[in-house]
Amino acid sequence: MKKIIRVYITENCNSKCSNCFNARERGNSLIDVQHFEEICHYFSSNGLSTIKVMGGEPTIHPNFSDIMAIAQEYFTAVFLFTIA
Repeated sequence: MKKIIRVYITENCNSKCSNCFNARERGNSLIDVQHFEEICHYFSSNGLSTIKVMGGEPTIHPNFSDIMAIAQEYFTAVFLFTIA
């Protein structure tokens, strides 16, 4: 069995998809880059090999590139779930 973690880096989204369960307003919810790295370190050192970076719309996180670089340092497989 593959060990995978899903991390929501933001609940914000710049789309208004009618079929989305996250369509309601959520405020300004963003994960801190340092906290994201702590999560990556913990789970990768405990045997997880894959991370799914998710959101609302993860690409609108202001530190998106840093977050993806960190994910690639810690995991052998990094998946991005986006509407873009």
